[in-house]
Amino acid sequence: FHRDQIGKIYLVFDGKRCPLKVVTNNEREKRRQNNISDARKYKQQGNRQKAAEKYRSSIKIHPNFADAIAKALMKVFKRNKNFQCVFSPYEADAQLVKLCIDGRADAIITEDSDV
Repeated sequence: FHRDQIGKIYLVFDGKRCPLKVVTNNEREKRRQNNISDARKYKQQGNRQKAAEKYRSSIKIHPNFADAIAKALMKVFKRNKNFQCVFSPYEADAQLVKLCIDGRADAIITEDSDV
């Protein structure tokens, strides 16, 4: 794509945790905690590569971080009417689908691991 061919760009962030996914979220939190524990063990053993892998698997993004990113990007793109940050009520993937259904988006790019 050439940038002249791209219409509006939406950067969609997750909102609140979905109450229907409480079991999934609890399982993910347990896995994160196990990964942190494993990473510390690997680090003590001198296995930096395995430790780094486990630390990466334990990353959790705080909602304040998403707010800060959105604010910074809005400053960068403040004159660009084709860029918008959106906070989904719950899951970003559902919001992305809604943007397509409503004809406001032609394509979706996501890094969400459960999509």
